[in-house]
Amino acid sequence: PPNIINVLLDGSASLTVTPGAMVALTATIDESITGNSIIGGANYTINGTWPGTMMLPTDGFFDTETEDVNATIDTTSLPDGIYQICVHGWDDVPNGHDAFDACAQLTVQTTPPDTTSPTISNVQADPDPAAPNEDVRISATVNDNDQVSGVWVEVKDPNDTAVGNNTMTYDVGNNEYYYVDSYTDMGTYTFTIWANDPSGNWASASDSFDVVEQDPPTMDVTVSNDEPEVGDTVTFEADVEDDNDIDDVTITISDPDGTTVVSDDDMDLEGGVYVFDFEFDEAGDWTYMITAVDEYGNSDDYTGTISVTEPAAPSFFEDYWWLILVIVIIIVVVLLVVGIMMRKKPEAAEMPVAPVEEQVAPPQETPPAEPVEAPVEKPHEEPVEVPVEEPPEEPPVPPADESFVPPPPPEDIE
Repeated sequence: PPNIINVLLDGSASLTVTPGAMVALTATIDESITGNSIIGGANYTINGTWPGTMMLPTDGFFDTETEDVNATIDTTSLPDGIYQICVHGWDDVPNGHDAFDACAQLTVQTTPPDTTSPTISNVQADPDPAAPNEDVRISATVNDNDQVSGVWVEVKDPNDTAVGNNTMTYDVGNNEYYYVDSYTDMGTYTFTIWANDPSGNWASASDSFDVVEQDPPTMDVTVSNDEPEVGDTVTFEADVEDDNDIDDVTITISDPDGTTVVSDDDMDLEGGVYVFDFEFDEAGDWTYMITAVDEYGNSDDYTGTISVTEPAAPSFFEDYWWLILVIVIIIVVVLLVVGIMMRKKPEAAEMPVAPVEEQVAPPQETPPAEPVEAPVEKPHEEPVEVPVEEPPEEPPVPPADESFVPPPPPEDIE
């Protein structure tokens, strides 16, 4: 006989309903591995009670070796209790499957009408944002006080046009329903998740996700001085380009010890270029990182190192330039004064000579001649008196040698 597989009540192997509920019974009659005969028919029994109730082929005909069959069970006449719904089938030989081993469990329980809708939580789309044509997984957790009958999701594109209304699949491991698809047009997509229970109670939840270009910004970074000295101010410049709008450009600077001294400070936009000025106060290797982020969160980092050195010792001219300047000024002033004085003093050849008047002496009478005495000759030079050296108060002591002869006393010199 054929095999009986996938016996389900409203898509579940176990179902609880209230009296009067209509329950969909489905199964598969499979002859493909037991003889390849054509399926001849199928029926179901409740709690192993014959005769069974006929089931119909889903496609309308019993004409292949494998057939999906279905039936609708009216629970109006069933009292509260637990029932085994078993499916049987046969081929056209006929070989019949009469055993009660392909069953689903139906519980009929009288309760007040269910008016509680399912709950939908943890609604999300991943990734968000997504790149064009990248798979997006829409998921949610759906619960009900009785049971969840079905979950669907409707997605609308950036023009608010529906692009699909699809059944979501239950993920047993994560206890959530999900649907995966990709989208081409860039923009914001909205979606709504719908869920219902066997009593016809509905619930919905909505959210959105973005489809955007994923390329990060590009940067061209320059510094005004990559070998500064302590006390120098360096200007960082970042020329940032992106297909989307730039959201922010920041800089982080760390000193030679690794301590962050500037943390994500905004760079100023000046003339289309982002700039930041910083004064280095310590020698060593400083590191910096510039980060550019576009409106969709795509980012790019640029890192670099700047070696700061101690300033060179000042030279003599740098320390005493003022003294040299004073000396030069004094020399210039002295030269100017000397020059002025030299120009005011006339040379001897240029001094004017007073005119001399000629005077005529009056006539004088000649006195009588007197006898003239011959002049007395005088010595041309007076004798020089040579001072007489006085002997020392104590005469020198003669040496012990008896042959020593003292010099004679000086003679008076007139």
